[in-house]
Amino acid sequence: MRGFSLVESLVAIIIFLIIIVALGPLLITGIKTAKINEMRDETLYKVNKVLEHLISKPYDDSCLDVGTNNTCQNDNGCCGDESGNSNIGWTVLNGSENNTKKIEVTGVFNYLGHTGQVKIGYIKGNWP
Repeated sequence: MRGFSLVESLVAIIIFLIIIVALGPLLITGIKTAKINEMRDETLYKVNKVLEHLISKPYDDSCLDVGTNNTCQNDNGCCGDESGNSNIGWTVLNGSENNTKKIEVTGVFNYLGHTGQVKIGYIKGNWP
């Protein structure tokens, strides 16, 4: 006789099911991690757009007043396309050198209980 017996087939199916059950959580974790990375990339893109908009402002613009700690939700023309986005904010501090300001833009994202943050900065100068 050729082929597999019923017992051999059942053993093979049981082994296959054990492997599938063991790999299920890994698959779910991989999908969740991919989604978190996608959201991080999207947030980084938006944060970068806000930073570029702030950099384009004159050195003495009110958006770049030292001590400014705002969100784009209560934006007065400082966030460009991201105006109204409560997950993005910026802070302006004095730079380490004279006539410089340190601009930090921060974005926050949430996914299934995971909260992430993206922060980028820039030193803007006012040199003659």
